[in-house]
This record gives sequence, structure tokens and C-alpha cells, in this order.
Amino acid sequence: MIYDTFKFGRVIKQGKFTYRFIVEQKIFIELIILIFNGNMILPSRINRFKKFLEVYNKKAIKGKIILSQIEFKKSKNEPSLNNAWLSGFTDAEGCFTISIKNTTGFAIRFILSQKHEENLTFFSKLILLFNTGIIENHYHQNNYSYLVSGLKNCSNLLESNYFENFNLKTNKNNSYLMWKDLYFRLLNKDHLNPNLRIELLEKSKLINKNNRFNLLYIFI
Repeated sequence: MIYDTFKFGRVIKQGKFTYRFIVEQKIFIELIILIFNGNMILPSRINRFKKFLEVYNKKAIKGKIILSQIEFKKSKNEPSLNNAWLSGFTDAEGCFTISIKNTTGFAIRFILSQKHEENLTFFSKLILLFNTGIIENHYHQNNYSYLVSGLKNCSNLLESNYFENFNLKTNKNNSYLMWKDLYFRLLNKDHLNPNLRIELLEKSKLINKNNRFNLLYIFI
């Protein structure tokens, strides 16, 4: 999808379930920088981009192709429900899960995870956006998650209509639609019916079945 849009770079397979989009030509790296410069949100990614830009500027004025150096622009962007950025971030880092117990219990969650403590301010803004959710430490060190759990809290997410206004672009959209369907089934208390609970259990296993393929974006 990214290659089809840009018409430059290349996609290679790395491992069984992972692909990379790679940009190597100097002129196209310049275009990528111009797209991201001043438009990023995550503090950790902004810091990495700034270091990348410093390296690029040293190489821009050397070699057969001489390009202008690019000044770093400080981003003023914030996560918003009025554009597709958060949808793209969810495609890459989000997870919709439902666990149906053999008894009448269940767990329904939406999770966004990210490394580095400096991104905690970003997660705090998501709590304000959706008026729900908490921040939890991940089991991996220096990893954190924005977690929305339970029918009541997930209702805030659904009532925002965000993922209807800005559809997910990967298989995760199918996961969201299945998750949403089961949310209303649980709200309707279908899980209390032993026969329907078996159906819900099987459907819950399919939510993330096809989300094993990842695409990495690498600048060289």
C-alpha cells in the first residue's frame, strides 16, 4: 500500500511474517523527510527523527547529488479524533481483544502499546480524547500500554465513532469489526446463554487470527 502510493522505494520480506519498506535513494529520502518533518506526534519518534535528520544533513552536501540541508521543525501536532493519524498508529501498534471464559466471565479490551517513558504524555492525551482508559506498565521493561477495558469503558471508544470515520487499513479493520460485533453481543448478555457462549468463544478466537503480518518502515 505504501509503495503503491509513493511509487518509489522497495518492499522486502524479513522473516516469516515481517516486511520492510526501504528507501535508499538520496532524493527520495529527502521527500520522506519533508513529509515527516514537523508532522510527528510521539516524543520518542521525534527524537529519533531529529538524530536521523542530523545524519542526513551531513550527507546531503556530499557525493554526486548535492541537496539542500533541511532544518528540523518542531511539531505542534497532538493526537486528535479529527484526522487519521491515530487510526494508522492503531494499525501498527493497537490490539482489540476479547476473552470468553468457560463460565459467564469475559474480558474485552483495546490496547495501544509503546516503548519509552517519554511517551507517557501521549497516552495521557488519549485518556482525555476518549474520556476513558488507563496507563499500565507492560511486562517488558520500559514498555507502556494505554488500556480500555470493560463494556462501560469500551462504550466511550465506540461512541466516538472514530474508527468508523477513519477506517483501519490493514487486517486490523476486520479485527475491529468482529470485536465491535461481539461487544454488542456481550452487551446483550448473550454470554449468559450456554449455547450462545460457545459461539462467542469461537468467534473471539478469530479476532486477531490474521494479524500476524507486520510492515516495518526503515530509512537507510
